[in-house]
Amino acid sequence: LLKTGKVPKWGRSILKQPDTFIIEDSIVNPKAKFLTSITKNISHARIMKVEEVQTYQENRENPQWTSNKTEARIVSNIGWGLTRSLESFGISNFQKNTDRSRKGMSYILEKIREQNPILNYRNHQTQGI
Repeated sequence: LLKTGKVPKWGRSILKQPDTFIIEDSIVNPKAKFLTSITKNISHARIMKVEEVQTYQENRENPQWTSNKTEARIVSNIGWGLTRSLESFGISNFQKNTDRSRKGMSYILEKIREQNPILNYRNHQTQGI
């Protein structure tokens, strides 16, 4: 996949190409009712490595709810006194994008439920999405 985005002014001298290729691996277990998605950048990894793990599963307290857990690891080994700034930028950017990601997954889950009556719960609510 190709992820596009804007690079701040201070980062343009480091990154000549703002777009980043990423790889996503998903594990789906319908029997256990969970989905885990692991996303990593494969370009610009020498500057900053980003790994995100998202897990969606049936809520233990209410099987009509979906629980979400999102974890990220952002590491830069660039040096030159830029490591902390790059990691802070990565964390801030990740936090901003997490809400959009959750809304997107919620939309996808709703569309799946609309197409599959078995998954369409009458009083469906989402939790953590």
